[in-house]
Amino acid sequence: MLSGQWSVFSRNADRVQHHLAGHLDGREISGAADQRRNYGAGS
Repeated sequence: MLSGQWSVFSRNADRVQHHLAGHLDGREISGAADQRRNYGAGS
């Protein structure tokens, strides 16, 4: 049962990761996170 749930989670995580990788590289992802963090701290 656990392994079945994990395989579903794994497939979903892989799909999300591939989707992000298709649009952004690591620098853009971390840059967007920094912008969100800075915006939240400033407001």
